[in-house]
Amino acid sequence: MKSQEYYSKHMDKIENQIKHFGNNCYDFFTSAYGWGIMFFSLLMSNDTTMLYSFLCSVLFADYVTGFVASFIEYREKGKKVYFLESSRLRASGVKVIGYFLIIVLTWFVSKFIYPENIRLFGVIREFNIHQLGLIMCIGIEFWSNIENVKRSGFDIVGKFESIVKKIWDLVKLARGRS
Repeated sequence: MKSQEYYSKHMDKIENQIKHFGNNCYDFFTSAYGWGIMFFSLLMSNDTTMLYSFLCSVLFADYVTGFVASFIEYREKGKKVYFLESSRLRASGVKVIGYFLIIVLTWFVSKFIYPENIRLFGVIREFNIHQLGLIMCIGIEFWSNIENVKRSGFDIVGKFESIVKKIWDLVKLARGRS
């Protein structure tokens, strides 16, 4: 009987630690603070491995936001929307294969044709062509996440545009121009 209590007590502790770890990961990946840290480390890092991990996390976030958008579309429209539709999975597969081809091509070019680094205007760090290809793939996936969030009912770009417009109207009003 004691061994069962001992086992139960320790399993509860382990289960709480696992829940705590999962909550911390969830808080990090769903907060602006966490995404800001990842984006800042992307800009400050010249490490290709960091770019690969950031691409994988943004690709995973794209799948999650796509599932959430499909669920919200189902709930709002009342029509049957499948979370795993073959056409969407096929499009995602084509996108991943396209990323793979871009990554392989840019790796080949940076390894054998043009191994020097490129300094971009306004950026302190230098990047090679392979890293620039990874950054391009990350940008595409990031935009895809924004589109999925818009499908979910929250228009980030539209909100940003309205805020900028209000600020610009205030600036024009402060200058005395209407």
